[in-house]
Amino acid sequence: MKSVLSICVVALSSLWAMSQDVSVAKIRASAKIIPVVDYSPICFESAIGKAFGSGDDRNCFFLTTDQKNGTELYWLNDYSEKGRFKLSKMSKSLPLSDSQTEILNTVDSVFIFNPCPDIRFEFIPRDIRYIGYRDGGQTRYMSTDRTFDSLSDFIVSEFGSVANFTSLYLEHFGNAFFSPGSGLYGFDSDRAAIDFLKHDYRFNAVCNRQAEETISLFIELLKKAVIVTPAQEARLTKLLADSYKAGDQITSDFLSGKSFEVFRPQTLRAVFSPDEYELIQTAITENKARLAIAYWRISKTIGNSDANGAYLSDRDILKEISKRTF
Repeated sequence: MKSVLSICVVALSSLWAMSQDVSVAKIRASAKIIPVVDYSPICFESAIGKAFGSGDDRNCFFLTTDQKNGTELYWLNDYSEKGRFKLSKMSKSLPLSDSQTEILNTVDSVFIFNPCPDIRFEFIPRDIRYIGYRDGGQTRYMSTDRTFDSLSDFIVSEFGSVANFTSLYLEHFGNAFFSPGSGLYGFDSDRAAIDFLKHDYRFNAVCNRQAEETISLFIELLKKAVIVTPAQEARLTKLLADSYKAGDQITSDFLSGKSFEVFRPQTLRAVFSPDEYELIQTAITENKARLAIAYWRISKTIGNSDANGAYLSDRDILKEISKRTF
């Protein structure tokens, strides 16, 4: 969802960076590169080394120091224009502790470390918590006030155990399969995305449409996952009508990116077997992913301002998408 995800990221990013017409090559020639390294269990040490390469298509920082301007920090990123990297001068220092900042300024091979990268793969400076650096052929890791000689020591300190971290990491990337960036639930046209929104029960609830219509769309989704008998459908229709939730709270939750449910899960448990319930939950999860992608796609065609240049709020964008849909 653009208004829920991307707009927020770009807005937050702009608080940290000021656009500058600065040549990456010119900065690179005199600056220290500070790459952003996401953890991966595949050849991680090798990935750290490659992060210090000379490519101009990666998320990283450049630190310059001279007598005239002192220390300046630049950020190379593509968050305002996906796929097109731009160099920006940072208007704020990074949110690091004094000991981390000292390492950042004095050690040559230092990097920003993300143990669990955001599933949207949207990195913003204010989220920085950890750094790492090369020291005599050894990689060390730093939290706010501690330095660790190995990745495993760092993980145990910050996550409780390697097992805890592994579980969190797997859950994190399991969820990533259902994110807009996965490429698994896309649409080949704006028309297809609009058609999905029109027939999606969650979007109908967000737009406060009639309960009967929303319930009917929900049951149609269930029928794609399990066999629904006439008796089950009749009972389910009554139960869903009693538990239907729409209105401003759902709209607010949707726009803020919070999780919400249109119907209580126990309603489904009362009608379907445990195995059927699991199949239904999978269908609902995939449907949520499609909603996020469809909404994001259409919101891109609207932008952040109207024809007169006035800023569009999240609710303004939702109103415009609803108008196009219904």
